[in-house]
Amino acid sequence: MFCFTQLANMKLYILLTSLMVVSNTTWIGQTWIPPDGRLLTIPEIQNAYCNRSTIIIGDSLGRRLTAQLALVLKNTDTKDVSTHDVEAQKNLAQGFHSHHTYSIPSLDGRGCKKLTFFWAPMIEDVKHFITKKRSFLEEYHIIILAFGLHDAQHGTTNMTIFIQSIDTILLILTAEIKRRVHPLTVIWRTTPFLDQSKIKNNKERLYHTNGIVRVLNNHIRKSNYTNGIIISDVVKHLASKSHGNERVAGDTIQHFNNIARTVQIQCITHALLYNAAHSLALVTK
Repeated sequence: MFCFTQLANMKLYILLTSLMVVSNTTWIGQTWIPPDGRLLTIPEIQNAYCNRSTIIIGDSLGRRLTAQLALVLKNTDTKDVSTHDVEAQKNLAQGFHSHHTYSIPSLDGRGCKKLTFFWAPMIEDVKHFITKKRSFLEEYHIIILAFGLHDAQHGTTNMTIFIQSIDTILLILTAEIKRRVHPLTVIWRTTPFLDQSKIKNNKERLYHTNGIVRVLNNHIRKSNYTNGIIISDVVKHLASKSHGNERVAGDTIQHFNNIARTVQIQCITHALLYNAAHSLALVTK
C-alpha cells in the first residue's frame, strides 16, 4: 500500500525522535521523519486544499507531484491510495507537456475546487506564464512552483540573467499577493538533485547541473524578494536520499518514487498550514 500508512504506522520511530537526537537527519532507513515528528493524515491534507483551487507550475517532477496529490485529495474511503495507482504511468503522465485539471470534491459540499498542473519546465516559461496568464491565475488560491532541473541541465548559460529571472518571478508573485482581494498563497518548492551515481560518462555535466541547482536553491533561500512567498525547502529533506543506493529513485535520473513525492506533499502542506495558522494569529492579535 501507499506509504502514508507505512509511514504513519511507524509509531516507534516517532517515539524515538522524542527520546533521542537523530544526528540532524530526517530519515531512519527508508522512513522519513518530519521535523516536528508528526505526519499529516490524508484527511488533514484534504482539509488544507479541498476548499481552495491549487495550481502547480513546473516540470515533470511537478507533474508527478500533482498527480499524486490529486489521488490523495480525491480519496473518499478510509483506505490509503495504493502504490500501484501512485506509480501508474497513466496517472503520472496526466498533462504531460501541456496541462491537466483535476476536479477536487469540496469539503463544505458546495461543488468542486480544482487542482491543475501547468507545464512550464524552464524559468522563462514560468516567467512568461505568470506574466501573460494573470487572468487564468485569478481562479486559484494556491500557486506552487516546482521547476529548476531543466534550466540546470539545458538552459542556463548566463547565471546573471538566470538570477535576474528568479527575482523577476518573485517580484511579480509578491505583487500579485498584495493585489488580490481574496487571499493568495504562493509556495516555491526548492529543486531536488539529479542522481549523480547514474551518469557514468559525463561527470562534469552532472556536477555542473547539481551546482546550478545549489545556486538556485541558495538564492531562493536568501532572496530579499520573497516577502509573502513560502519557501518549502524540500531538497533539504531529500538530499541524503538523492544519490546512489540511498536514492528514493524513480524511472529516470531526474525522477523520484512515491516516497519522495509523499515527503514533498507533507513538507508543502505543513508549510501551507503553518502559514495559515500564522496569518490567523496576526489577524486575531
